[in-house]
Amino acid sequence: MSGQERIGVVTGSAEAAALLARLPAARAIRPEEMDAADLTGLDRVVDAAHPFDARAHWRLHRLAGARGVPVLHLRRPGYRRQRGDLWTYLPDVASAAQLIRADARVFATTGGEDLPALRRLKARLFIRRRAARPGLCPLPGAVYLGGAGPFSVAQEMRLMRRLGIDWLVTRDAGGAGSYPKLVAARRLKIRVALIARPHAPPGPIVRTPEEAVEWLIRAGS
Repeated sequence: MSGQERIGVVTGSAEAAALLARLPAARAIRPEEMDAADLTGLDRVVDAAHPFDARAHWRLHRLAGARGVPVLHLRRPGYRRQRGDLWTYLPDVASAAQLIRADARVFATTGGEDLPALRRLKARLFIRRRAARPGLCPLPGAVYLGGAGPFSVAQEMRLMRRLGIDWLVTRDAGGAGSYPKLVAARRLKIRVALIARPHAPPGPIVRTPEEAVEWLIRAGS
């Protein structure tokens, strides 16, 4: 990466913030601005949006492809199963309705866009949403849990015990911030429906901000 190269970084993850700290001259592109994003003047773009933000990934893919701007995908690794984990991998949240019994008590930590899919579950639902008001939920019989993380393993265990949780429904987002709930589920022997990441556009992939910087240096040399 030469000093003259102009880099864009699509934000939405901790890795994006870390990369921007290493590239102070880079242009931050917010996912919600992708429809009107202007890649003019950029030599390369790093797609560091959240692993589950498929809309941002594919919108950038189309924009960059139309303008001939190379894209590097910065994707942190997904979670790795450990001894004692009771995980079932599912392609999407809707599939959980075929797996989880109606008499179960389910702790769901997926995104707000998954509410329609969660409606298919007949189980008792407790849904964590950062921006939601505790208690109020558009799904019949479901309850919103407030609070902003990160949460410790001990906090997650107390919550799951208090609510009598049988199932955790969460996404394979990777990263340290969301991992404590998986550790808590392992220790409490709670089953986990782990939702797979959406299909992402093709292209070169790195796993860390450090690897992204190294790739950009090589690409621009």
